[in-house]
Amino acid sequence: MNLTLKNIEKRYDGFSLKNVSFSLPSSSITSIIGNNGAGKTTLMKVVSSPYSPIHPR
Repeated sequence: MNLTLKNIEKRYDGFSLKNVSFSLPSSSITSIIGNNGAGKTTLMKVVSSPYSPIHPR
């Protein structure tokens, strides 16, 4: 089973994730890298469900 996200959005005051989409194959090891404040933690919280995305699919 793959993990697939399509057009994920999450907004806060002064920050937003917009149109994030990707697919990860099962049994893969993947790293998410980026600058501080780029949204890596927010994305992982959306994936693991503590935060609800604005347009889930």
